[in-house]
Amino acid sequence: MLIGEKSRGVWYGDIDSWDHWLRVRDMGYDLIKGDVDFMHNGLTTLSGGPCWVAGNYWVAANHLTDLIGSPRYVGGRFSCKNNRLVTVEGLPDRIGTDLLIGGNPDLNENDPHLIMAYLTHRVSH
Repeated sequence: MLIGEKSRGVWYGDIDSWDHWLRVRDMGYDLIKGDVDFMHNGLTTLSGGPCWVAGNYWVAANHLTDLIGSPRYVGGRFSCKNNRLVTVEGLPDRIGTDLLIGGNPDLNENDPHLIMAYLTHRVSH
């Protein structure tokens, strides 16, 4: 099977730009078998797309204020460091390894979504 070939709604390969994500989303894929990397893309908002990313999902170093539009499941690391988050609303339901969230100076550490994310051990082993 070729990288990026569709097989029953599965995209095999990495996604390394927002434009690429939108194209894959518009083709109807629900699972990305690879990493998604939107670091330094200047994003201010996320958009609905595949609900499962098997690898890592990086949205670090953008201008996001929330995470609405993130996939529901991330199998690897979810990094939303160095944004302008004021809430973590929209965090995935499940994260496989690490939730990296530092460097968001406007994020209230008492945000109930953030507290719940840590208390319920969103990171599953």
